Amino acid sequence: RSHRLVPLEDCPIQDARIVDIVRRVQEWAACYGVAPYEETTRAGVLRHVMARVTDTGESMAVIVAAAKRLPYLPDVDSVYLNVNRADTNVIFGPEFRLLRGKPALEERIGGLRFAVSPQSFLQVNARQVAVLYGEAVRLLGATPREHIVDAYCGVGTISLLLAAHAAHVTGIEVVPEAVENARQ
Repeated sequence: RSHRLVPLEDCPIQDARIVDIVRRVQEWAACYGVAPYEETTRAGVLRHVMARVTDTGESMAVIVAAAKRLPYLPDVDSVYLNVNRADTNVIFGPEFRLLRGKPALEERIGGLRFAVSPQSFLQVNARQVAVLYGEAVRLLGATPREHIVDAYCGVGTISLLLAAHAAHVTGIEVVPEAVENARQ
């Protein structure tokens, strides 16, 4: 029932690479004097950190800040700045800027490759997703005559896995970056 930051050394249910990215961002912020954002006073810069890793070994850090410029950033495959100056508890602001590295990470699920940008939704555990989605495809029992609609499709994981079994699959998604990732 607060927004107080609590430093964590480890998180047993999180991929160790995520914990490492968070640690590196904490060290970076301390080294360069990037102050945490204080919601009540609207002082400070660093609002949130979103970290993403893939089974292919790639990593991404999205630094959500109340500033348009930041000093040197931690070394990961992809680093984005998301500018959020709004007086809100919404995590992401409207502006994403690639500061270094790749614009999207690659993830492999069920023998397919997916591009994943910071705005795109993708389940966090690719191995479990392959099992879960494989079971969903099996239970659906799609035939080559059917047209399937995948609402809220994100980067198209379920849509593209179903495409091998159905006549046509339509993915519906509101996030333009996720749609572009699905096209890729």
